[in-house]
Amino acid sequence: MYVQCDISTYYVRDCAPGTLWNQNKKACDHPKLTTCSDDACASLSSGAFYVHNHDCQKYWVCSAGQTIEEGCCPEGQGFNSQTSKCEVDPNCIMTCNGKENQCRSTSPFCHLKDVQDDKHAYLEPATIDGQDGFVRKECGPRTMFNVSLCVCVHDPEQQNYDCSSAATEPDEELTFNTIQKSASYEGVALTDSVSGVDDKAGEFTGSGRVIWWRFANSGFSHNNTVLRLRVQPGQLEAGKEYAIISNADCNKTASLSITMTTNKIIFNIRSEYSDQKKTQEINYSASQNEWIEIELRYIRQSARGYSYIGYIKGNGGRQNTDELVIDGPIGTRACALQVGAHGSASIEDFLGYVDWVRVWDRCAPAEL
Repeated sequence: MYVQCDISTYYVRDCAPGTLWNQNKKACDHPKLTTCSDDACASLSSGAFYVHNHDCQKYWVCSAGQTIEEGCCPEGQGFNSQTSKCEVDPNCIMTCNGKENQCRSTSPFCHLKDVQDDKHAYLEPATIDGQDGFVRKECGPRTMFNVSLCVCVHDPEQQNYDCSSAATEPDEELTFNTIQKSASYEGVALTDSVSGVDDKAGEFTGSGRVIWWRFANSGFSHNNTVLRLRVQPGQLEAGKEYAIISNADCNKTASLSITMTTNKIIFNIRSEYSDQKKTQEINYSASQNEWIEIELRYIRQSARGYSYIGYIKGNGGRQNTDELVIDGPIGTRACALQVGAHGSASIEDFLGYVDWVRVWDRCAPAEL
């Protein structure tokens, strides 16, 4: 669980099953990669349980010295800290409505339910219109729901993906037809006044951004990282630089960013092993209401060598930067990707429209 702050309020969020909050990374992380000095499971064996701090019907489950999930006793029972078991307790006020224990017979302590036709999703108990039910939630990218463990685990089919054939579909995509749960939209409107390839586009007025939480704490340390966007710049002012996408925030410089001026697209990279910024630029001339596709391509060529090229494509055809070889993957940052913002006072928020953002991080697609 963690607190997400907004401009004038805050939200209490739950990490996905099988993950815990990592304050150093400012992201939900695998329990083995987190450190919690107050974790009661540190002195307990795997499969042990301990009492909930304020709810007699609930308890916590341990694995490898860490808390991994919350359990709940059946209706009419409470968790006994002396025996570490659910026992009849008429004085325990029911808070779970018994539904945690009805989810699945294979795991009597699990409050989640698997989805029959989709291994990458699970069902979580919820009250809907006053009735007990379930809401569907998605596991993180490259993970699947494990019925026995009651957590999302790495999907071996995704990890051993065959890149021998050309990759066409992006691994992750942000569109602006509807509000996506994987992102936060701040001061950005979905409009059909400027039609993108999927009917609508995101309208950025110079004071908004979309935070793409999927990429929080991502160093993009894969063999392939291809980031592609389709944008239509607005009335940009000469002498100013505008953010298209970056991972700069959290008081740390960006390791990946794409910005633009009235006549240039600028690509910036910092590697994991050096804080020196590597910049590539492409001169462009776009007519009014012209869509431009922009691509940053970062492909591993050797043990520590990565090929770095920027591309743009508009009505005037395709252009690209020179190829640079950089010593190391793109640097890790705790921050999520921000579309339309940079976090630097010297760079303006984007002004114009964004149709979509696509990322490939398993297999590289054909060049733009």
